[in-house]
This record gives sequence, structure tokens and C-alpha cells, in this order.
Amino acid sequence: MSEIKIELNGKVAIVTGVAQGMGRAIGKQLFALGATVVGLDKNDGSTGFPEEINTGRFIFKQVDLRDRDAVRELTAGIGKAHGTIDILVNNAGILERAFLEDMTPAHWERILDINLVAMVNLCQAVIPFMKRQRRGKIINASSILGGYPDVGLTAYSISKASVNTLTKILAAELGPYNIQVNAYAPGTIITPMTEKLRRERADQKLEQIPLRRFGRAEEVAYAVAFLASNLADYISGAILPVDGASLVVQRPQSVS
Repeated sequence: MSEIKIELNGKVAIVTGVAQGMGRAIGKQLFALGATVVGLDKNDGSTGFPEEINTGRFIFKQVDLRDRDAVRELTAGIGKAHGTIDILVNNAGILERAFLEDMTPAHWERILDINLVAMVNLCQAVIPFMKRQRRGKIINASSILGGYPDVGLTAYSISKASVNTLTKILAAELGPYNIQVNAYAPGTIITPMTEKLRRERADQKLEQIPLRRFGRAEEVAYAVAFLASNLADYISGAILPVDGASLVVQRPQSVS
């Protein structure tokens, strides 16, 4: 039996939200597996990739993903420069808490624009490239809250439920072109975005996780690397949990 290895040599991957947290871990992991990575973020995250940038296989671009025209222009430039776009990881997202009665239009629009509209913008921009080459991987950031929402996170939970639906529809629409579309659904991962939540609700959250710990950004990156590889060529429309078995049963804390 031949050795099973994940290799992304010669692949071109776009990773959004690459400046920190899961996005940075995903960018580094895909790079380590041989891909040329184009990292996108509205903030300057280039300082987080000194070794990668020096190789010429990592390119950082600062862009507002909500700007549809800017995204299309940038994507066209990537396709022209590299001749292919093989992998899109829609990782960028924000989490902000507000009860529905207190939620402002600005809060609602900000969450949906970044977590969902930006994702749609990028999908629309890369799909023509992938259809022409008749291959590709689109990997979207969902969340366990997309199927198990949290009080005070109305907009966020709705955005992630919408990501799940988008992923399944795109898997069907793009399947005939040999394009696989999947999503990863993290639980509580140790990143700057979850720092406040972990500080305020650590004990409560850990009680709901059978593995009794929070996840690491690198563990999310491993799952994304699998979905980006040819090992996942017959997996499409899946929402892959990366959550330590969170919320799969009631009262996991009762197991000693």
C-alpha cells in the first residue's frame, strides 16, 4: 500500500482573514504543503509571514473583501499572474455579541457583510477560473453556531447557517465541473477572536466539550489542508466539525 501524503505542490491558494488566528495557521499550513499562498486581509498581516514571503511563494494583499469590484480585480490579477486558482479558503469573519432587541442596523450589516457577502464575492470571482480548468476546491468557514446558535449571537449564528446553505448549494452547482465545495465548523478555538469568550465563560464552555479542552488554530488548519487536497476529491457539500465533539450529546460533563 502506498504512503498517503497531503501535497499541494504547484497549487495556488487564496486564504482570507490571514492576518491572525485560524487564517494565519491555514496560510502557513498550505504553504508548508507546497502551495503558493495569496493571503488576503483588510489589516496588514505581512509581518506574520517573514519566512514565507522571502520564498516568493507567499503573497500578502490588503483588501476590503466587501468591495465586490476590488475583489474581482484582485482575483483577475492572481489568475493572470499564476495561471490558475486551485483553492479558495473563505476564512475571514468577525464575531460580535448583541441581543436581538439591542442589535443596530450597523451591527447586522457588518456581520453579514463580512461573514457572508464577502464570501459570496470571492466565490463569484474564482468560480469562472475553476470552471475553465475543471477543478478546484472552495472551503468556507462555518461554525458550530451555524447549527446550534447561541443567545446574543443572532447575526453571527444566522451568517454561519447561511454559509452552510451556500456551501451545499455550491457543491451541487459546481459538481459537474469537478469543483468540491466544503465548510469547516470550528468550536471554541484559541484565537484572538475568542479571547473574551474564553476568559468569561471558560468553565461553562469546557463542560460542553467531551475532549475537555479548547482547539488550536493549527488543528483547524489540518482539517482545511485535508479538504484542499486530492484526498478529499469525493467529499463535497460537507460541513466538517472541528470542535472536540462539542454539543453532540447533553451533559458530557457527567462522564468522569
